[in-house]
Amino acid sequence: MPGDTPRPGPAIGPRICAWAVLFIVTIVGSAIANGDWFPAESAPQASQPGPVREVLAAQAATAAPTPHPPPTPAATPAPTPVPTVEPQPEPLPAAPVAPPEPPEPPAPILYAPPQAPPPAIAHNELSRSVMSLVNERRAASGSAALLPNAALIDAAQRYAELHFAAGPYQLSHTLDGMPKDRAARAGYSGGVGEVIVTGPPSAQTLVDLWMASPPHYSVIMGGQYSDIGVGCAVGPYADGAGNVFETALCVGMAGIP
Repeated sequence: MPGDTPRPGPAIGPRICAWAVLFIVTIVGSAIANGDWFPAESAPQASQPGPVREVLAAQAATAAPTPHPPPTPAATPAPTPVPTVEPQPEPLPAAPVAPPEPPEPPAPILYAPPQAPPPAIAHNELSRSVMSLVNERRAASGSAALLPNAALIDAAQRYAELHFAAGPYQLSHTLDGMPKDRAARAGYSGGVGEVIVTGPPSAQTLVDLWMASPPHYSVIMGGQYSDIGVGCAVGPYADGAGNVFETALCVGMAGIP
């Protein structure tokens, strides 16, 4: 009321102090009873920490942080190599090629005349005379003369000597092959006809014997032949009675080139 003198209220301070002391004593007794007063000497409890433990744990974590192992770096996979293409050098321009030199002119070809055949000369006089008489008989009948051939002359002479040694009166055309074989060995490659005669060493007598025999006549007078060769072997011959005669064996070869 206005004008009233205020009355002193009740003393609140002493009461608050008494309640604070009582509250602290109650807290301390409860802590001792629960074993929280000496946390370092007590076994860990399964109860939830109170406000004080949470504050102490936070401070301990702040004061001494728990060490952690250093982080292990994760292996970084190696990058997959990407093939690279080697740069190729630019090709150099080709060097200019010199034009080829003109070929040398061919060497002059000198004409060489063919070699003349060896002279067709009979090995003895009897052989030459027989060839001459054969051509005389051919000319008398209107046939061309046969040309003496060196290869045929050699082949005829060799066979005449071989045959005379084997026996002049046992005539044969095959003592060392056929007539064409003998001519080929001497160097003659054409066809060959052959005649053989044995008698006294007289060209006239020997040619007459050929002319009197049709098979021999057809050879020495044949129109298909153009070459001739004659060879004669002459020597003593003894007959069965012991008589010795001078005997000649002649071989005549007519050739077709």
